Amino acid sequence: MLTPRILHFTSQQIFWQCPSLTACESSPSSLPPGVHGADTKLELKWRRALHQDRLTDLDTADLNAIWQHIIRSYTSCNLTFSGDKLIALSGIATAMQRGLDEKFLAGLWDATSVQDRPLADLGDQLCWSAKTGRKIDGSPCVRYEDYRAPSWSWASMDGIVTLRDRIIERNPVPTFEIRGVSVTLQDEVWVTGPVKEEGSRLEIHGQMLPMEFKKISREWHRWEARCADDDGDFVFDALMDDFEEVKLMSNDCEEGTILAEVVILACDVPDGSYAGHGLVLKKNEQGADTYTRAGCVTFSGLSKGQWQAVVERSAWKYIVLL
Repeated sequence: MLTPRILHFTSQQIFWQCPSLTACESSPSSLPPGVHGADTKLELKWRRALHQDRLTDLDTADLNAIWQHIIRSYTSCNLTFSGDKLIALSGIATAMQRGLDEKFLAGLWDATSVQDRPLADLGDQLCWSAKTGRKIDGSPCVRYEDYRAPSWSWASMDGIVTLRDRIIERNPVPTFEIRGVSVTLQDEVWVTGPVKEEGSRLEIHGQMLPMEFKKISREWHRWEARCADDDGDFVFDALMDDFEEVKLMSNDCEEGTILAEVVILACDVPDGSYAGHGLVLKKNEQGADTYTRAGCVTFSGLSKGQWQAVVERSAWKYIVLL
């Protein structure tokens, strides 16, 4: 993506790419209609702006979409050194930073310092997921034993990662606020480079509630918490992060059950019903209010009464995510 010109040698012919054209020997003026997918068109648009030094001409939605594409594509590769994600993506992240004008936080973007632009905060980005629950070789996803990034960053995982959309315009219900976020760089000059464990943390004042998750599938990472209310049952769907961590969390519970706390990081009322997402948390030994991320949850279609039942079960709490 950083290279201005690329040649692809296939068994039949040569294809070439540059910021202005993608073509081949049999179609030298441009590729035939339908060959380009949506991601390919978006990538070409980004490459063109990058090599013309006009990334600021792209709108925020395009920049966020290309970042989603980059992370999904890169984490889907069979990586020789999978712990080097932040190092490998640093060049692209540095270029992306010129367009977004935001602070880079171990793979996430912090827009809190940007003025006069309606940008989403970290809530949506924190709720990335390993949707398949598998690495590219088919084995279950795990978090690195050796520290690579904080647990709230996708870079801490070894698996195929999908980022959530950053919603710009929304009708939000206040559920949390970020009190502080920091990452400690291994090299202070290398702002998109690798990070150290000491000092990397996310401080949240958020709406927390205890939940009992039940396994709902043969797939190890799919769970749900089912709640009851006068308006009927409603469900929080969960995707867990780490295969080994899930086994540890379920050791002290009935078989097929996990007890955990959830912090809700977004809730909207787009069509009269409540929908949102949040994180499943695991207690950390470093302090009473210290946690690591264990997974993500989503919910939708809740009535006002059901949302009120959630609010009544929850409590606002100050926590630190490592």
